[in-house]
This record gives sequence, structure tokens and C-alpha cells, in this order.
Amino acid sequence: MKQVLMFVFSLLFTGSFAVAQETDVRKEKKRIKQEQKQVKDLNLDRNQGQQIKSINNRYRDEHKAIMQNDALTQQQKQDQIQALNKRRVEEIHNLIGQDKAKDYDRIRENEKMKDKVKEEEEKVKDKQKEKKVKEEKVKKEKKEKKNGKG
Repeated sequence: MKQVLMFVFSLLFTGSFAVAQETDVRKEKKRIKQEQKQVKDLNLDRNQGQQIKSINNRYRDEHKAIMQNDALTQQQKQDQIQALNKRRVEEIHNLIGQDKAKDYDRIRENEKMKDKVKEEEEKVKDKQKEKKVKEEKVKKEKKEKKNGKG
């Protein structure tokens, strides 16, 4: 019996890692796709594209370090990440020039809006699922009461 339980727990444990890795892979693919789209939309040369990728990688590593720093409060982390993002954007602006910087900001705002819309759609779907589950639970309880009385 203990072996069966251990087997089940190990399956659940490894399954959770697989889901986490799948999510990380999806995020990485999305990030790469966004970088490529930005380079294309801004009509940057290959060298500028590589430099932007390098800037983003460097700041991503700093972002991870901030998030893993347990000595910081959540607010301190948030403040440091905002400052970090501001420096990253300034560095990219300096690289691509003033005209393309405006386009870069516009593209980023569009991406943020798309993400917000997607997030709101997911919230609506989650609420619909919750409502459906509650309705099914109520139906089941009514059915059980009806069968119990009869």
C-alpha cells in the first residue's frame, strides 16, 4: 500500500514539474516571438536586433536576481524592477534612435493592451467556469435531496 501511495505521489510531483517547464517554454517562445516582431516592425538591422536581445537578456537576469532576493520586501522588489525596466527601455531607446523609439513605445503599449484584454478574457472564462460548477453543484444537491426524500 505504501508503495502505491509513493508511486502516486511521485507521479503527481513529476507532473507538476512538467507543467511548470511547459509554461516556461511557452513564455520563452512568446518572448522570442515578440523580440523578432519588434525588430521587424522597427526595421532594425541584424546588429541592432542582436544588441536588443543582449540588453533584454542582461536585464532579465537582473530581474530574476531581484525576485530571488528574500531580503527585499515585495514593494522594494517592485520598485527595483520598475527602475530596472526604465533603464532597459532607455538603453534600447539610445540604441535605436529617437524616431524608432516612438515606434518602439507604441509597439510595447499595443502589446500591453493585448495582454490586458487577454487577461480580462481569462477572468471572464474563469468566472463562467465557477458559475457553471456552482450551478452543477446546486443541481446535484437538489437531485440528492429529491432522491433522499422519495
